[in-house]
Amino acid sequence: MIKDVFPENIANLILQMRLIQHGEDTLIWEPNRSRDFSVKYAYKTINNEFSNRVRQQSSISKETWRNLWRTKVPHKIKLIIWKCLRNIVPTLTKISHYKRGIDTKCPFCNSQDEDIQHLLIDYEFARALWLRMNVNVAHIQQQNIHVATWILSWFQTASQSKHTLVWLYTLMCTAWYIWKSRCSKLFQDKRVSCWFSCHEIRSLIQNCMDSNQQNHHISTQFHIKTWVPPRDNCLKLNINASFDYNTKEIGVGLILRGSAGSAKGIRGRYFNGGMNVEQAECMAMKEAILWAHHLNLNNVTLESDCRNLVNAISSVSSTVQWLNKSYVEEIRHLLCSVLSFGVVYVNRSANNVAHVIAKEARGKKTSFDFGETIPTNFEKLVRDEKKLM
Repeated sequence: MIKDVFPENIANLILQMRLIQHGEDTLIWEPNRSRDFSVKYAYKTINNEFSNRVRQQSSISKETWRNLWRTKVPHKIKLIIWKCLRNIVPTLTKISHYKRGIDTKCPFCNSQDEDIQHLLIDYEFARALWLRMNVNVAHIQQQNIHVATWILSWFQTASQSKHTLVWLYTLMCTAWYIWKSRCSKLFQDKRVSCWFSCHEIRSLIQNCMDSNQQNHHISTQFHIKTWVPPRDNCLKLNINASFDYNTKEIGVGLILRGSAGSAKGIRGRYFNGGMNVEQAECMAMKEAILWAHHLNLNNVTLESDCRNLVNAISSVSSTVQWLNKSYVEEIRHLLCSVLSFGVVYVNRSANNVAHVIAKEARGKKTSFDFGETIPTNFEKLVRDEKKLM
């Protein structure tokens, strides 16, 4: 009946929903994991839908935004650059669209309308400041390049070399300082010299570089968590799921290893039609338990990097989404019959091999099983992790 009423893709998703077989039906608020309605989650739902529409209409890639927000500069600088890219800098021309009767003339030159192009590129003070910072903006004027397009080019590379960082910090800090100078003139009637501005910008750039080096030094003091072998006569079964939000495809990756670190078995599974990544992790956990049962294994530790699922399995109060509660109940039921199985959470970096297996299963749309003789690409990953033991 469902296939007669709904399109095939919708019908498949409905048929894959797992329903809890006990208890009474209740009304739920789907966006909230606890299933209860609240004004807070209603607001978040509306806001997320609006953000998604804006993101879909934007031609700026996620990688660009990622490179911007990861830059080690003060947040106020990143914020003005973000506003430039979104074309929401509150220049006088922009404000005049929402408030009538205001003077849109530039507070510096008092001759042209103040928009972001004039403020950062065309105005004489801005051009002089860029030139003193060894940035030639003449070609941007000559080629009629919009300032947002120019700024966008700053974040096309994720290189962290010292030369690249200095250049990026120079561009971002100078753009912010021009905006700061404009606000000082408009609201406090203060003018600053070009020489003093350059001194302040260079000091700011140096602070950013020092902060970046300090953060790098701190990060190198912490070791990346790696896979730890089980005790003698015990086994570890690492579990991971790969989920594609666009195609709704799922890949499951499992690898079984002993105390020596060598692989005793690998399993990859492909499923077409999932709901979310948490459901994919639930399916991976269930697949791991069934596989261990099939192999008649004992003294097995199941390791997953999905903390939410691990907590839900081991605690009375479940924190998984309501759609996945039936999976958790089924996983608990399977574990009750085997006292020698344990479920623990591990860091993502300690679950890398299972992650690669899951991605391969999803990417190639295939399921596979291997014993102790495994493909070369997986063997290399296992061998690399054994060196760190």
